[in-house]
Amino acid sequence: MPPNSYKRIVYTALLFFSFFIINFKTLYSQQVTWRSFTYQGEIRDLLVNSGDIWAATGGGVFAYDISLNTFSILNNTSGLSSNNPSSFVVDSQNQLWIGMDDGSLNVVKLDDISIRRVQIDPDPIRINDIAILGDVLYLALDFGISEFLISKEEIRATFRNLGSFVTNTPVRRLFIANDRIWAATERGVASVELSSPNLQDPQFWENFTTADGLPSNDVFDFTENGGVIYAGTKNGVAAIVNGNVSGEGLGGIQVNRLENLDGVIHAATNIGVFRQVSAASWLELTQRLSNVNTVVRDENSLVWAGHQKEGLFVYDEPRQRWLNVFPPGPGGNTFEEMTFDNAGNVWFATGQASNNGIYKFDGSEWTHFTIADGLVSNNTTGVATGPSGRIWVGTPGEGLMILDDSSGDLVVTLIDTTDGRLGGAKTAEFVIVNKIIRGDDGYMWIVNKFVDNGNAIAVVSPQNEWNYFSLSDGLTNTAVSDIAFDLLGRLWIATENSGVDRLDFGGTAGNKSDDTWAHFTTTDDLNSNRITALAADREIGMWIGTEEGINYFIDGLPIQSIRGAIGDFITVVTVDPANNKWFGTRNGVSMLASDNLTWTHYTTDNSDIVDNFIISITFDENNGDAYIGTGKGLSKIMTPFKTPPETFDAIIVYPNPFIIGGSGGRLTIDNIKINSTVLISSLSGNIVRKLTPESGEVAGTQAFWDGRDDEQRLVPSGIYFITAGVSGAGSGTQKVAVIRR
Repeated sequence: MPPNSYKRIVYTALLFFSFFIINFKTLYSQQVTWRSFTYQGEIRDLLVNSGDIWAATGGGVFAYDISLNTFSILNNTSGLSSNNPSSFVVDSQNQLWIGMDDGSLNVVKLDDISIRRVQIDPDPIRINDIAILGDVLYLALDFGISEFLISKEEIRATFRNLGSFVTNTPVRRLFIANDRIWAATERGVASVELSSPNLQDPQFWENFTTADGLPSNDVFDFTENGGVIYAGTKNGVAAIVNGNVSGEGLGGIQVNRLENLDGVIHAATNIGVFRQVSAASWLELTQRLSNVNTVVRDENSLVWAGHQKEGLFVYDEPRQRWLNVFPPGPGGNTFEEMTFDNAGNVWFATGQASNNGIYKFDGSEWTHFTIADGLVSNNTTGVATGPSGRIWVGTPGEGLMILDDSSGDLVVTLIDTTDGRLGGAKTAEFVIVNKIIRGDDGYMWIVNKFVDNGNAIAVVSPQNEWNYFSLSDGLTNTAVSDIAFDLLGRLWIATENSGVDRLDFGGTAGNKSDDTWAHFTTTDDLNSNRITALAADREIGMWIGTEEGINYFIDGLPIQSIRGAIGDFITVVTVDPANNKWFGTRNGVSMLASDNLTWTHYTTDNSDIVDNFIISITFDENNGDAYIGTGKGLSKIMTPFKTPPETFDAIIVYPNPFIIGGSGGRLTIDNIKINSTVLISSLSGNIVRKLTPESGEVAGTQAFWDGRDDEQRLVPSGIYFITAGVSGAGSGTQKVAVIRR
């Protein structure tokens, strides 16, 4: 029987079996490590504490040490419950209280940066702002204000009726001054004396609107100076004194934040930062800095601004200019597609809507390329590494960019309709390239989506020879969403509404006489004709993601529908070196193990993944790291699923010596072949423990031993042999010293 026929029978049996027996695991048995990369440039709130500037951002929280010029970043993998804080305050115990968009409070002990989540009951939808007075946190919510007792860590009361405003009016900001609490809402200002007998009774609240003299009912912030309350609105600043409201300047300007900095009111606005020089008179700090969310002053009297997109700025007063202090990390939170270059750097396309260019990550530092660096477009879609190491980048309108930064400067080559290389969609100037892949032979395959001439698939040889596959050749549709090769070298073409095309071009892209086409739709048992992702496994099959679930194809057999993923809308499919299938969905990531039976799911509820809406997944096959892209940041999960060694000579065991006892540590046996069995034996040759993939102690190219024998007893101190092997494929051995405490 031919080998492929045997594999086909075995795979089919496993797949049909999986319809009836699916093991829904929360996490596979081996521990995994997560790391999040999030954009720190969107600053929402600032405070100064002990020489540090603390910032709440759209990607977590960071502390900037002014004297050392260093950043410390906290996000969900550091222990935060969310990467979307709104605001924070410091209490008398030097604890940082952070309000989150998931409705939780996080508290950071600033002495040791330990983090814990404080659950609020009932759990609000989100916390918009926090104000503190003694032992009480006042929480601005989407339905009013809650009093939270720090000492008891519980809600004491919630105020939903803020005077004459409708019940459950959302509150944006809170401010405590003059023995009153002031609430900023989209309906105006609500205020109450904190000594009132019942803050839940609306009769004790006072309201201020445009009818009372506010320049706008859209209120964003407050500050106080000399007993006067200043309110920042969508239409300038108002002053409130003894219940009377008057305009205080900056008319026509949205005031995002007001701060009293050493007796001088500063206003952070969408067009600049202003300083009050006299009643209703303001002076803009020179060198205009637009889109500022907040300002603070440090212990050295320097003014710092938190920008909506570009991080921190400090005002150089003598030179009257703003200096940018940008936090480390990626240049945005959207990661649509990824590729590894020849040096191991990861390049990221940031998507059609983000307008954010390209990111490059070398494992420690990020580089951000935009139009300012020479790109012809900041909207980037497909990305792939070419045979010469250059990066090929698709755009949704400008065509194809080829990037080369080997000299230290970015060199960009544009390929569009010039010389007829690519075609336009609707107009000759609008050239859409949404997907690029590289074949094993170094040929580059390009999707020229919606192209008017029908040549939606272009292929470029290493010698820069161009060929095309068109509607006239057998392509069904120019609305191509993905392309992928199977192990037989055939090109699979996913469309947005017409199913899947398969092109067998006989290995000769320029010779169409030997081409054969096949086409698959719902009439062939596809779940949907809207195909969203493709990936070949490391056996003989093709995995097809649709808007209605997963299909699997083996030549000569009916298309199968595979159930078990955490969501039906499949956004991406990737196969790792151990032949596990990774499916991105709108609900998280689902991994189908190589046995095609066992599912593992990763969501924000059971892991440190940054978001459940998955856009991209790419594997570093050299070390097993999986990069998972979302619209809210990038997650890296370190797995044991790297490319297996060719021989057993490279087995590594660590730590060595291996100390066992009460610490709960494990010995890692690395660089073994996939599906190895590992035997632990003493110097006398007695086997004390057998580790197998079935037991969950062997995963990919790694195995793990807890220092116990098959009876779950800790083994004595001594020298042990670690032997890893696969039946019929040989084995290898390493020694480890075991110390029992």
